[in-house]
Amino acid sequence: MLIDQQFHRGRQAYTVHQIHHLDGHVLRVQVERDHYEIQSHATVDVLTPQLTWTPLTFTSADTWHARTPIDSTTAAPLLPIASNLAERAQRILAPMADATTEPPAPSPRPATPRRRSPSRGEATS
Repeated sequence: MLIDQQFHRGRQAYTVHQIHHLDGHVLRVQVERDHYEIQSHATVDVLTPQLTWTPLTFTSADTWHARTPIDSTTAAPLLPIASNLAERAQRILAPMADATTEPPAPSPRPATPRRRSPSRGEATS
């Protein structure tokens, strides 16, 4: 669920920052479109229990830079990229969410009779 979104426009770049809550995780999505492809980036980080951001995934700028305008007064050109990243993060974290649920109770094993070993002095047949 999208919690917060900020847009910033600089001299030669524009950026959208989003915060998402997803299955107990806090995600930070950042997409920055610079005039130069090499200086542009699109990333998702996850907040750790130690309150530090850890990279989760990214989308290489060479897949979206040429399809976005050089300048924008709104976040609109970057929103599809941010949305795609949030969906990828959800797919990545889905197995982790499943793993944090309580495992099913073990099925009872049928009791197997234990053979009694003869004690000292007892005759064996």
